[in-house]
Amino acid sequence: MRYLLCLFLFINLHAFGQTKITGIVTDEKDHAVAYANVYLENIYDGSATNESGEFHFTTKATGKVQLVISYVGFENYSKSLTLEGKPIQLDIKLESNSSELEAVEITAGSFEVSDKKQSVVLKPLDVVQTPGAQADIYAALQSLPGAQQVGNESGLFVRGGTASETKTIIDGMLVNKPFFSDVPDIPQRGRFSPFLFSGVAFSTGGYSAEYGQALSSVLILDSEKLPETPSTNIGIMPLLGANITHNRTIGNLAVSGGLRYNNLKPYFSINKQRVDWDKAPEALGSSLVMQKKGKSGSMAKLFVNYDQSEIKLSYDGVDGDESFYNKNKNLYASASVVFPIGNDWALYSGLSFNYNDDDMGTAVDVFPATERMVMGKLTAERELFNNMNLKFGGEIQHQNDEFQFNQYFTSIKGNYESLFAESNIHFGKKLALRAGARLENNQIIQKSNLAPRLSMAYKTGRKTQVSLAYGKFYQQPESDFLRKQSSLNFENASHYIANFQWMEENSYTFRSEFYYKEYDNLVLGDPYSSAFNYETMSFDYYNGGNGYAKGIDLFWRDEKTIRNSDYWISYSYIDSKRLFRDFPTKATPNFIAEHTLNVVYRYTIPVISSRVSARYAFATGRPYDNPSSEAFMDSKTPNYHNLSADFSYLTSLGGHFTVCVFSINNILNTDNIFGYDYATDGTTRRPKQAAGLRSIFFGVFISMEHTKKSN
Repeated sequence: MRYLLCLFLFINLHAFGQTKITGIVTDEKDHAVAYANVYLENIYDGSATNESGEFHFTTKATGKVQLVISYVGFENYSKSLTLEGKPIQLDIKLESNSSELEAVEITAGSFEVSDKKQSVVLKPLDVVQTPGAQADIYAALQSLPGAQQVGNESGLFVRGGTASETKTIIDGMLVNKPFFSDVPDIPQRGRFSPFLFSGVAFSTGGYSAEYGQALSSVLILDSEKLPETPSTNIGIMPLLGANITHNRTIGNLAVSGGLRYNNLKPYFSINKQRVDWDKAPEALGSSLVMQKKGKSGSMAKLFVNYDQSEIKLSYDGVDGDESFYNKNKNLYASASVVFPIGNDWALYSGLSFNYNDDDMGTAVDVFPATERMVMGKLTAERELFNNMNLKFGGEIQHQNDEFQFNQYFTSIKGNYESLFAESNIHFGKKLALRAGARLENNQIIQKSNLAPRLSMAYKTGRKTQVSLAYGKFYQQPESDFLRKQSSLNFENASHYIANFQWMEENSYTFRSEFYYKEYDNLVLGDPYSSAFNYETMSFDYYNGGNGYAKGIDLFWRDEKTIRNSDYWISYSYIDSKRLFRDFPTKATPNFIAEHTLNVVYRYTIPVISSRVSARYAFATGRPYDNPSSEAFMDSKTPNYHNLSADFSYLTSLGGHFTVCVFSINNILNTDNIFGYDYATDGTTRRPKQAAGLRSIFFGVFISMEHTKKSN
């Protein structure tokens, strides 16, 4: 389903015309800046400056656009232009940022998916144009090293961790349910469009003391600044649905509201599925984003997203016919304020609410669940000296979850509180140190912990550096255990990371990272067992598990060698074993592939304002347990293969900028197997496979900019 649901793209681009743009780029000393990148933001038109700093190109775009100029050693330059078909001549001076570029940055365990950071790996448009991802942030991140190709479960699996070990943060606040509700053996996509965010910081380990309750990884999303020009964006996806969004500015208040509707029944009638959809996925959603600037430089944000969906399906199970239904309602809302106090302090305060209601069951059982979480957070940051800053704060989360299985009711209710402090220190331009700690207390399990974090980086050359990171990370046991037994302890993991990076901005990026993770206090027991021990008055769950994950991640990106092309290659090797959940002995879990490879290639065709992209994903077989085998988890599935391609075309429809997107996932129709379900007697088995094989998507996205300004 992740590859079938529609793209929630709200692309704020502009209409086509015919304008010639020329100019010259110089530095602060009036010296020519040669080979700088000059382009229109979110549009493929642009060029590079010559030896004299001159540039020229022609664009079909009309209306308001953003011209961007970037070059190593200088601040990015941005200028708003209005294209009306008349030639534009520009004289541009770039400001040096050589001191920043030469300064060391800690990169161990962190991928920056942002156009504002020095260590850029992907940009928001890259997420959309990653073949096979179909505008899903989490699917796009699977093209980066450290993430596993898991095709039958929802979530982001990072470096040997389960999906529950990766947390999503929006504007500093935790998102409890970032994915659409689970369906048996059918992975779900994330709820949020990448264009809602200005940057995506993907940490594969060793992350900041500001964040907790994630044993493996955090995904940190910062909401995008809303455009000042009023606009309406329409997305039409034949056979899938439609969406509309409207932005407007009222004084210093920017507001964006959107509606979306999806129904996959027409699509499934053409693209046949392995399951019988008694009720094909149907969803109605809305969003509201508000941003207000203060006179003192403060910024207030409101982010609200609501979805309701319904599905019902039946399929051939290994022990007979099986069915599943779910009616889901989900609300995520957060409000935050960032404001300076004097010239030294910056304060942040946030409040969020998570609500998720699943009315679900099968033909014989009902197991609805309602989950609520309220979170409050306050942080303060101050620059102590020129090369040292201090950040500290705290948060509180109140969890109130209710679960039902037929006539039995259980619940989880209580507070989680934490305090943290962290300092970044630069010893000149070559050495940086980040040290911090996090103190946590959990009322549900009545346990506390102290988690130290330490990272450092040393710049070995103008383009190279090494980084090291260590951290202790804690997480409360999963809800499947806590709703039956709360007398448990924190699960924990220790991270050890060594990173080498070589980067030439807008040209080449190479990263190699070695890591070792040691797990302890993992919960043992079958979370779905109904066997109750009346002597101990518990389900006999206990923190007796442990494990490890070690490996190497490699990443290479080349944006320069092949004209109009950009490609990256990522490779991951992992060796991991665990004793956890209902494992009788330590073994490699079924969501881990020893070797994973991704190759992504994108080619831009400026003449027809188009881009063609392809992605090949490979992973070795994953372990599974065969009841007829004497050893546990010693069998492996066939290797995973997936070849996908995207084609995007920029044109004009009714005088408005239009993007046409056509994508094919699993071009070769490869029937990948992710594991097997065995019958109760162990004599027969059913492979775990995708609900559909090859999938095709076509969408038309129109952006209509309004010239009248709001009063």
